[in-house]
Amino acid sequence: MIDVANIVNLVYKDVVAARWLLLAALPIYALQLVTLDASPPVTLALAFIFSALFASGSLAIDEVQGTEVTWCSLPVDRGTLVVARYATVTLGILLGLGPCAAISGKTVGLGALVVLFFMLQSTAALFLPCYFRFGAGRGLMVFAVVTLVIVVALTLAGALFAAITDADLTPDRERIVALEAWFEAVRVIVTVALIVTALAATAGSAALAIRWYAARDC
Repeated sequence: MIDVANIVNLVYKDVVAARWLLLAALPIYALQLVTLDASPPVTLALAFIFSALFASGSLAIDEVQGTEVTWCSLPVDRGTLVVARYATVTLGILLGLGPCAAISGKTVGLGALVVLFFMLQSTAALFLPCYFRFGAGRGLMVFAVVTLVIVVALTLAGALFAAITDADLTPDRERIVALEAWFEAVRVIVTVALIVTALAATAGSAALAIRWYAARDC
């Protein structure tokens, strides 16, 4: 049974374990955002990198310090451990996107930050079951293979669609302007859909990770 109090305690322990990483990286991140506020592509790249860093920080620390065995020895349900780790990763993503929204929100726009959240959260939802099933090392290898298969499949699907429909998918100014106009018309719907989809994928991922982790020896 999932224990909310223990989830909060475990997330707090993750934050404390990563405190030196946060204390060192956050000021550098904020300074770079202020310096590069006029460059949206660079700002978004920084937000992506630091959000991924904060999200994966606790995983990296656990791997280096070998603390997973310690967590497994605690009188805590495996499901609680999994949900706590998902919560830590999501907190790290939000911690990375928060400064960008506060400092450069007007420059990059809310839509771009939501897309970043979707990308990061979906990536976490894909990686974490691999992590809980195989461990950090093998899990990363499995995640890389799965990601490669997905990218290749999407690329082939796009090529097949273009061949069947004889469509020219090369972007030009007219298509870009039309796409921007369409996005402006459905901005709220797309924003909500991306957030809901990312959270739904995370919930499904967590359910799978709980099943796999329960059957795994630490």
